[in-house]
Amino acid sequence: MRTLKALAAGVAIVFLIACGDPTMTGTWSGTVTVPGGRAGTPMLLTLIEEDGALSGEAFMVFMSLDVTGTREGAEASLTLSGELLEEPTPLEGTLDKDVFTGRWWGPGATEPATFRLERQ
Repeated sequence: MRTLKALAAGVAIVFLIACGDPTMTGTWSGTVTVPGGRAGTPMLLTLIEEDGALSGEAFMVFMSLDVTGTREGAEASLTLSGELLEEPTPLEGTLDKDVFTGRWWGPGATEPATFRLERQ
């Protein structure tokens, strides 16, 4: 019985190493689309995750923004601030493997923009 438990534990460790720890650390790129918009605006998001805390930078058209936030499971809640933003704006989404989708309440928005970013 001990051998079986040890074997199961070993397989679980190998499986976790092979699959990688789900994290948002990395570079994400895609588009942000405002309500009624026909084409999305390019967005590049560079994140570091440490114990569920997120930090990094977002780049959109002519803005470079600071990013802070948290991730719990598949849900991430970020705040974008800096440069042309008069006040910090929330960005919330769901992580599904290497795709991050959700909503961003950009500057002066009455409705949220949607975004779809893929890990590079």
